[in-house]
Order: sequence, then C-alpha cells, then structure tokens
Amino acid sequence: MKRLLPLLLGLAVSVAQADSNSDYRAGSDFARQIQGQGTGSIQGFKPQESIPGYNANPDETKYYGGVTAGGDGGLKNDGTTEWATGETGKTITESFMNKPKDILSPDAPFIQTGRDVVNRADSIVGNTGQQCSAQQINRSEFTNYTCERDTMVEEFCTRTARITGDWKYTDEYREVTIPHSQFRFSMNGLKLVFSVTAPVTGTVESASLSVYAAFFFLNSRYTFMNSTFNVGLVNGQSGTFPLSGATGLQVTQGQVLTGSGCTANGNCLSGGNGDRQVYEKLASGASTFTLKLRMKVRDKEWVPRVEWVESCPFNKADGVLKGTECSEPGGTKTGVMEGKPWGTVANSRW
Repeated sequence: MKRLLPLLLGLAVSVAQADSNSDYRAGSDFARQIQGQGTGSIQGFKPQESIPGYNANPDETKYYGGVTAGGDGGLKNDGTTEWATGETGKTITESFMNKPKDILSPDAPFIQTGRDVVNRADSIVGNTGQQCSAQQINRSEFTNYTCERDTMVEEFCTRTARITGDWKYTDEYREVTIPHSQFRFSMNGLKLVFSVTAPVTGTVESASLSVYAAFFFLNSRYTFMNSTFNVGLVNGQSGTFPLSGATGLQVTQGQVLTGSGCTANGNCLSGGNGDRQVYEKLASGASTFTLKLRMKVRDKEWVPRVEWVESCPFNKADGVLKGTECSEPGGTKTGVMEGKPWGTVANSRW
C-alpha cells in the first residue's frame, strides 16, 4: 500500500493541470472574439439617432470656453436681460413684490416654543450640580408694530367758489329836510303834540325848526329834540328856531321824534280856543313846521370777494395732485346786499 500512494497523487495533479489549460484557452478565444467591439460601439455611436431632441451645436456652446476658461461676461449679461424681460423673470419679480410680508406675532409657534423652553428651564436643566445655578433672566421683549401701505387710489376734492365780502364804512355829512307834510299833530288836553320820523341813522350835528304862522302862536313854548324854545309869531310871519340841544343826538332811521307845547309860555290858555286854533292851523297845513338837520351819517358799502370752499374726504398730505378740472366756466357775477347792488365780480372759474 505504501508504494501505490505516489502514483495516485501524480494522477490527480495531471488531471487538474489539463482542466486549467482548457479554461484558459476558452477565455483567450472569447477575448479575441470581442476585441475592439467596445471601441467600435463608441466610435460608431450616433446620438442624434438615439437621443430625442439632440443638438450637436446648442446656443449654450458660445458660453463654454473650456475647463480652464474663466467667467463669461456674455453669460451674465444675457442672464440679466432675460431676468428683466423674460416671462420667467417678470413672474418671479411680481411674486416677490406682491407677496404679503410675513407677520411676526407673539403667538407664532416658534416664539411660543421658545417661551415655553424659558418657562420650563428648571425641569429641562434642573438645579443640580456645581455648574448649574438658578438665575432670573429676562431678555424677551415683544413690541407690536402696525404698518399700513395703501395701494394706488384716486380720490377727488371739490373746491367751490362763493361770493362773500366785507362792509366798508365811511362817514359823510348830509343835509336832511323834513317837510311839514311828514309831521303828525294831535292834542293832549290843551297841549299840542307833534311828531316826525327820522329818515336816516346818524348823529345830529345841528338842527333847526322853521315855522310859518297862519294864526297867532300866542307865545307858544315847545320842547323838541332836547331843546326848549318859544314861538311868538303872528299871522303871516315866519321864523327859524335853533334846536341847540339836538347837537350830538343819536337817531336811528325810523325813530319817532316827538315834541309838545302850549300857548302862554307853556301854560296853555284856559279860556277861549287859542290852543285849538294853533293845532287846527298846523293840522290843516295853513301853518307849517319844517325841520332841517345836518347829520353825520355812517354809510356802508359791501365789498365783495371770492372765497374758495374746499371739501376733501382724505388728508391731502398723503396724496399727490394729479390734475384739476373746472366744472363751471369763469365770468362775471352781480348781486344785491341789503337792497344795494354791489357791482360785478369776475373770476376765471367758478
């Protein structure tokens, strides 16, 4: 048995060597068969036939200067132009401009979470160990701001021209004569009572009463306009009697000025009909009274002016004037104030 063992081992080695040689030959033959097929596939590949939309010379090739080239200015310029004029750039810009701003609120989740961490610091970290100690720290401050931004809104103001004005006062002197026809006469017992209405408003500078006698006045004594005087005219005589007490007297248009008197130096004649005869002659117009006044009269003149009344439903300081429009053309207007015409007022627009 010991002599046969080397022979058996040698047989096994020969069989193994034969198998290795056959595998090598098979691999070598396969390699020779496929040699050059990979290079041929690459060299013969036609991408325009295999890749849809393939372009061997796209527009983008003008921006490529090789792997060692620097930045391309044309690429930046074209990109900027496309951003400004292209639909994509416009859409992005409009989205950015019109996007509502994020509102920071104390109730926002991330703020609430942070505040919750502060409130639970003890339970999170604890107060144990030499490196930890409780501290009161307040570094949170919340302030609310409200910002308003108006979009473009067109609003309108109205301005209306109205005619107003002021009184201009001037003093002038007038000679006023009140004829007998404007006097009124009556009797109070034996006493003569007469009155007249002031035609203007003003201050009496001087006054006088002119009398014509168609009958004897019998030394009548009269009181009129703060003045007392005696009339002793006989039939056919005339006389003028100054009313010195009237100087400085303020009278108003429409005011009734009243005087009275009696014969016999104001004592009246108890016998006869002398006082009645004086009354009847004056009442009939046979005897006459004429009152003459020099008056300082304050006259007033209405001086018109145009005043613009504006109504705006908004604060003009918040807007910009875009234009004006006239709804009523200009021209001249006239009017009356307290019965007096004030002439014309001209304006380029109403």
